[in-house]
Amino acid sequence: MKRIRLICTLAAFMISMTVVSTSAERKYHDDVTGICDTVLVLDSPTLPSLTMAVETRGRIPSAKRLNGPSECRFGVIWNATDKSNFHYATLRPVDDDAYDYVSDSRHVLLEIGKMIRGENILILTRRLSSDIGLSDSENSIAVETDCRTGNTLIYAGNKGLNLVAETSVTPVSKAGIGLICDGLIEISLAVTESEPDLSYQLCTTWTEERLIASFAGNNANPVVGFWKYLDRDNDHMYARMGGEYNIAVTSNESGGFDIIYLGGARVNASEWKPGMIKGRLIPTIFTDHYDLNWYDASMRPIDRECSATIEQGAILRLDFPLLKTSIRYSKIPLDKL
Repeated sequence: MKRIRLICTLAAFMISMTVVSTSAERKYHDDVTGICDTVLVLDSPTLPSLTMAVETRGRIPSAKRLNGPSECRFGVIWNATDKSNFHYATLRPVDDDAYDYVSDSRHVLLEIGKMIRGENILILTRRLSSDIGLSDSENSIAVETDCRTGNTLIYAGNKGLNLVAETSVTPVSKAGIGLICDGLIEISLAVTESEPDLSYQLCTTWTEERLIASFAGNNANPVVGFWKYLDRDNDHMYARMGGEYNIAVTSNESGGFDIIYLGGARVNASEWKPGMIKGRLIPTIFTDHYDLNWYDASMRPIDRECSATIEQGAILRLDFPLLKTSIRYSKIPLDKL
């Protein structure tokens, strides 16, 4: 959503820049075809997420002829820590004047609430009568929530998804999303999507002070140390710079080297914090030549045919041939910091 990425995803292009890519993880739960009186957690991320979304499409067979509100409802849950603690949004068919098709008052009741230790707290109800399937017709309902702010958008409809409500919740780290229903529900679609918080995955415990202590007396490899932006050669038709970075390179446990971000970001600057991984160098059979894995300004990896080279013992050149870009950094002696 925004209007769910479950429907369409459009990505941007920049290097460190940013590339065309999406990190959202989408899952179709084709095994969910019918549920009855249940709370079903479909996805619980192991790492923090930026956004999470869940969509389901279903119908209530018993709602074909009603006299009042149906006892059955179905919908989605989010912010779920377990089956007794979550927020929900559900659809409940209503017919106040059964069989009177002249003054048809049928509608669907949107109910938004939360369960706290198994206690139901209703937050909002809204009557839906347009762009919604009535009685036993199929409908879709979906939620997209911002896992940092708790801002949540609720969508519903029978032929498409329309924004029907907004709410805000207190976000819970690594909370789950899923489905809820009272009564028997026929499900034709259940899909979840989460966008991992890449900044969390790139964090390290490195600080400038720890790096200085680590580098002191370590002159065994010219790539290890502090580096500042020198210049670039790049084609703006393929890539544009995300900043003039200050970086450090330190050895890692894999026999290679981690590139540590220290400052200088312009694009997505608020997300980049000193000490985060900016890239990795993997040694090759050639002296002073490395395979390069780089994280662009949006924290997505660039690694296709990328390489790094040490020149004159004091210049680090990063090459991105598919993006027609090279960036050079000059080494900073420790006594010049």
